[in-house]
Amino acid sequence: MKLLLSLLTLFPILLSAQSDDSTTPTRVTCIGDSITARGYPAQLEQALGKEWRVTNCGKGGAKILSEYPLTYTDLEVYQKALTSTPDYVIIMLGVNDANPKFWNDSVRQQQHPTEFKQRYIDLIHSMQALESKPQIIVAIPLPVVPENLAPGRLRIEREGRQNNLNKDIIPLIKQIAEQEEVTLIDMQSLMEPLAAAHTPDGVHYTKEGSKLFTTFFKEAILKLEAQKDAE
Repeated sequence: MKLLLSLLTLFPILLSAQSDDSTTPTRVTCIGDSITARGYPAQLEQALGKEWRVTNCGKGGAKILSEYPLTYTDLEVYQKALTSTPDYVIIMLGVNDANPKFWNDSVRQQQHPTEFKQRYIDLIHSMQALESKPQIIVAIPLPVVPENLAPGRLRIEREGRQNNLNKDIIPLIKQIAEQEEVTLIDMQSLMEPLAAAHTPDGVHYTKEGSKLFTTFFKEAILKLEAQKDAE
């Protein structure tokens, strides 16, 4: 009889534990280039906790512009993003488009602002059209830090990237976020005071550096989640 009572007492506890284990996680999909591919999504998943799943859909060299290698929507990671059933999508692209060999291409330069804006909007729409109806977070690219490099061709290239970001790409992304009414995170401003110590090649961030900017993504997602719960 005592054994029977013990089993009856344990049954609701076991049932509750099984129910907790089967809770559907909240899903985040991270779209981006090598800064995404190198691992911040894993850091974000750890920061958000066990009830979250973060999918890394980053690819080194990825860009918005077409007619150049590694256009994001031509890549396998884009198809992975489309099948990831996200609740939230983070898009952080543009630093490779800003590379002078692409953005300052004399043959197509005049078309770039219009193409970049439209293709970025198309990417947002393709995510919004998913059955899971995710909320979109658009991130302005992280700072490029040419000063971390010795004088030479690579430093000149980095200077060109940051100039193209400041002059053209960042204003375009701000326009896009406002027009599409999606959440904007200005990683350029947030990380500017911290970037130099965490990007030895002027573009890619150290593990500690990515941990820093991951906190801004976490804060934005949890704020959106709180707003959703309050509705």
